[in-house]
Amino acid sequence: MSMRNLIDITEGFAQPKKYIAQGIAEVGNDSLWLEKGVGKPPKLKVHILPTSEFWYHEEDKVPIGNLNVYFNPRIWDIDRYGLIYTDTIFEKHIKRILKEAGFKYFRDIDYSEQGMQGDDFVNFDVDDNLAKELNKKGFIIVVPYNECKC
Repeated sequence: MSMRNLIDITEGFAQPKKYIAQGIAEVGNDSLWLEKGVGKPPKLKVHILPTSEFWYHEEDKVPIGNLNVYFNPRIWDIDRYGLIYTDTIFEKHIKRILKEAGFKYFRDIDYSEQGMQGDDFVNFDVDDNLAKELNKKGFIIVVPYNECKC
């Protein structure tokens, strides 16, 4: 599954075509990457979708993958506010949005590494139970690592 099939680049930012959940998320002020003194961060409309294929290693068969949480960079300008990455309030809101979308394993996400964050998205690692649930619901494809195009 190519990200080009899932993302429409219009008006200068990513517009998800197929997402697993959407909602309004708040950002606190506890991210290690937030600029200080810019006032209260705005609330963000977000779209959550998986990144390309999920994969597993033959020896353990545990699915591995990521979710991107897209936002409008005109509302959240990382040059002004900084990265959302590590903000605990934002992470709680994303888990709430997943729960409201009907995901049993909504807690099975954690921020990925800093280098995986983007100008218009926040990247999360997905633990195996949520990955299995996403696969069962048809949102992702899980392939052996040696067949992954990721």
